[in-house]
Amino acid sequence: MDFVMALSPLGFVLVGILFLKKGAMKVAPLTLLYTVIIAFSYFNINGLDFKSLVAGTDALLWKGVKEGAKIVMLVFSSFLLLNLMQRTGAIRQVQKTLASVTRARRAQLVIVGMMVPIFLEEQPEPVPLLQSPHLFW
Repeated sequence: MDFVMALSPLGFVLVGILFLKKGAMKVAPLTLLYTVIIAFSYFNINGLDFKSLVAGTDALLWKGVKEGAKIVMLVFSSFLLLNLMQRTGAIRQVQKTLASVTRARRAQLVIVGMMVPIFLEEQPEPVPLLQSPHLFW
């Protein structure tokens, strides 16, 4: 039963978007409210009061909102970059460059598939040269 209750917010989103034909902007806040209610009522295994639950979950809720905002900004910036490349004609140059590497579509797909994770990967903080642990190896 715990598994079904944990998956129910996903079902809530799917029913709202696919069957009720509501937008994600309307379904997402309702799903968040539904998830918080389930977390406070069904998954309250310690029997804490409402104030203690809010204090414990407030930081996690804001962390989730922050991570969601990161994803939205990533998608928004990707579409912005795509539109910019299409309007300036740079996308045709990328197509020509890929076609000059190989004519095989599968190989082009593998090349692009390898570059996307590299593009999305977070870069570590640069380490000053004198503090590098590998300097004296």
